[in-house]
Amino acid sequence: MNSMLTHEHLLTRIVLLIILISCTLVNVVELTRRRSHGRLIQLI
Repeated sequence: MNSMLTHEHLLTRIVLLIILISCTLVNVVELTRRRSHGRLIQLI
């Protein structure tokens, strides 16, 4: 029983980590897009 509980806990932690990483990645991509867009406008 104990091993099962720890396994479930690990799974939930992994899922939470994946969600956090995906959120941060989306934010970084948005920031880089805005920066590149601004640079393009400045270049033109």
